[in-house]
Amino acid sequence: MKLATPFPSVSGVLRNILKTRIGLRSSILNSSTRRATVLTFAYVATTSVFVVVFIFLKGILRPDTLQSALGYIFISSLAAGIEPGTAKAQLLRTSSGGNLFRFASPWLFIGSAGKAVLLSPLLIVVWLLTDAGELSTLSIVMWSPAVVAIGFMSSDLRVAFDANGRYASAIWLKQGSLSIGLLTLTLAIASRLSIQVALAISLLVRLFWLGIFVVRGGQYLERTPLKREAVLSEGMDRRWIDLALTSAIGAVGGSLDRIIAFRYLDASVANGYYIIYELLSKFWLIPYLFIPIVFAKRARNPDQSQFVRVAVAWIMGLGIIFVAAVALMATFLPRLIEYVTNGGASNAGVTLLAVAIVLISLSMVLNADLQGMDRTRAVATISFLGVIVSAIAFYALTSYAALEGLCLAWLLKGALELAMILVFIFYLRQK
Repeated sequence: MKLATPFPSVSGVLRNILKTRIGLRSSILNSSTRRATVLTFAYVATTSVFVVVFIFLKGILRPDTLQSALGYIFISSLAAGIEPGTAKAQLLRTSSGGNLFRFASPWLFIGSAGKAVLLSPLLIVVWLLTDAGELSTLSIVMWSPAVVAIGFMSSDLRVAFDANGRYASAIWLKQGSLSIGLLTLTLAIASRLSIQVALAISLLVRLFWLGIFVVRGGQYLERTPLKREAVLSEGMDRRWIDLALTSAIGAVGGSLDRIIAFRYLDASVANGYYIIYELLSKFWLIPYLFIPIVFAKRARNPDQSQFVRVAVAWIMGLGIIFVAAVALMATFLPRLIEYVTNGGASNAGVTLLAVAIVLISLSMVLNADLQGMDRTRAVATISFLGVIVSAIAFYALTSYAALEGLCLAWLLKGALELAMILVFIFYLRQK
């Protein structure tokens, strides 16, 4: 299959942006500007909630206690970001002629719970590494499967919404769950409840939120009985294994920075880095808008390549603006950066992190396109190599230059992963 070059020239970038009525009107905007507005508002609201909550908790909690609360938020986001792959694997097997994608509902619950149990040991280790000691080991072991299961069910249900053009519902399912869980946790802590109790209340509220969307998306859930043959064929399908492996590797690799920060940096500096990362990484709103559409369009129509070029052009254009804005803020408002990071990062370090986030945004969109072409094994391999690079770079550079090194390691990770993806795309074009 011949692929179009993913990186157009500068003139091509401008031309694609000016001609968005061709690409976007047939994808995002054809389902109304209101939907895109809702998507953006969901991310802005989530960011606002996090910033307000962080400032509030920073004022009432000791740095160690705050780190434990942020550790739970980090694990919840990590679990929600891992793709179990069940729904996407079914979508890849679905005939492109179907107008409505219906996900087998038993797999939403049974598949998510089973995969959550399998992955929980990894999340338990990560959680123990990032916790400052406010949560007992028993609490972490007990609650990890529930955190992962809620995240997995949300991810699979989100695929069903995305595949049927319900992008706003898909975004609110995930972002709303994280936001309402964070608010509940904060209110419980403010009510002088222990972190253990606050965590339990937060998870119950998130489960209720998920139930609302299960009812809302009932038309996309197919109530078919599970047969032993179906369980075996679904369980051994290489597609979901590759998708889940890619997502898990990517999530862990992309989270090594915070694991190392919480583990090896001073608690106040690590907490400051966490908020900087959360603020800058909201640029990923842009690829998140495109990724489900890129995947669904390529899965339904393997010859489709126009939309991924439009997505790449937009990310490149907005990425330049984003990096310039961060650099200007770091130059003219240095005290703001110093306050948030508690003096742990320089202005140059924050700008390097912004550049890395843009590079990773491009990789995310290209990975979604490759997965839509059923190149899941190749994407998994690239992600695995990226984790190896991340593990070495994050630990070595953080040990050498603290938070400055952590930001530089992000840039190295983003550049190498994008280079590997482009090399593979070039290889496909030559076939």
